[in-house]
Amino acid sequence: MSMFVCALSLTVALLLDPTTVERPTSERQLYQAAAKAISQGDLLQASDLLEELVRHHADGELAEVAAYHWAECLWLQHQPQPALQVLANWSRRIEQPAAGHNTPVNLAADTSALLIRIIDSLQESAASRAVLEELLAHPQAVLSDQFTFAVANELSRRYQLAGDLQKAQAFLSRALSAHQTALGMSASPMTHKLQTRQHFELPLAMAEQELSQGRATPAIDILEQIDTAKLTDEQVVAVRFLLAEALFAAGRHAAASAQFEWLAEQAAELSPKPMWLAAIALRRAELLVRTRDIPAAQQWLVQAKRDHADFARAHEFDYLLARCAVARIEFDEAQECLQRVIDAPTAQATEAVPRAQWMLGEVYFLQRQYPQALAAYATVARMDQFPEWQARALLQSAKCRELLGETAQALAEYQRALHLSQQPELQQSATQRVTALQGSAGERR
Repeated sequence: MSMFVCALSLTVALLLDPTTVERPTSERQLYQAAAKAISQGDLLQASDLLEELVRHHADGELAEVAAYHWAECLWLQHQPQPALQVLANWSRRIEQPAAGHNTPVNLAADTSALLIRIIDSLQESAASRAVLEELLAHPQAVLSDQFTFAVANELSRRYQLAGDLQKAQAFLSRALSAHQTALGMSASPMTHKLQTRQHFELPLAMAEQELSQGRATPAIDILEQIDTAKLTDEQVVAVRFLLAEALFAAGRHAAASAQFEWLAEQAAELSPKPMWLAAIALRRAELLVRTRDIPAAQQWLVQAKRDHADFARAHEFDYLLARCAVARIEFDEAQECLQRVIDAPTAQATEAVPRAQWMLGEVYFLQRQYPQALAAYATVARMDQFPEWQARALLQSAKCRELLGETAQALAEYQRALHLSQQPELQQSATQRVTALQGSAGERR
């Protein structure tokens, strides 16, 4: 709101009372003086006058509207925190003015709009979240339900952006409670939106966060606690899909397979077929490979590759076909499948390429074709954007060097693998070989 509009709103409020000039009081004189100061662009003077009015005439008929304009003037002077403090102190009085007070009809709505504007003006930071949290520390008798809802809802949103989903959920619960109290428990579009976040969006985000950090079991616990009876069909599918992924990551193959089968059944009834159907086909193929059911995996992959030719990760079917070929000791076939992965346009700049290139090295290694294996591993070792795959390639390359009698080169590659990797198993394996090679070198001396 501009200073002109702010002044105009004050002036109009005064003009609505025909006794303003005839029967001036100290309260009204302060109010008139503040209006004049605003009309002259003196927001500092207006703030002082309105503060005096509010402090000395807290029970006066103009107290609520004066508090609103005091907060507005503070905000226009780029003082959002004091403005929020004023609104916090007066929110309940503004929404529930004392009987007999000549309060503007739209004051509560204008105050809510001003509150949102002030909150939006706060930059996203830990400091601004602390300011908003401090406001909610007021006694419940002071804060109005609408004020509590607005601040708690914003804190929930900001903590979700910051990745603190536990706090986001806690503030969302408080926002929903305040909103329902304000409405007398009657439903509204906002109620539905808040409940969707509470029962679906935030739990799903929490599970995704756990899963992305390698914690599959906590992700499963979160997902299994979601009450799917409160969700739409699409939301249930999203929950079941992530649950299947978490079960897969946790190695609970039978449970994961059951979830993927259920998802496939849901997709069979949809037209057009959903994009995630191809991802399910891929995961089901991986489960077959992991459980060593190679004939079934081979048959499934050939059909899945045909059915989902447009799948963005179709090269993953070829990678699994390569693993099936290795299990069947069909090394030439495995090499052809892996080369298709390496050449696939959709695989470029993704982990699929170093993984397939490393696997190609393994295929040569199994055939004791060490020079070819070294060449494949060397290609991966040059991929700086994938340090863990570099480390794996160097570890295997060093083993080839040992078998070829190139001890010095093997030792250097083991040490480089140790420097690159953060994986305990790889570090242990490399450390053991470094110790063994250094011991052998000492004995020779």
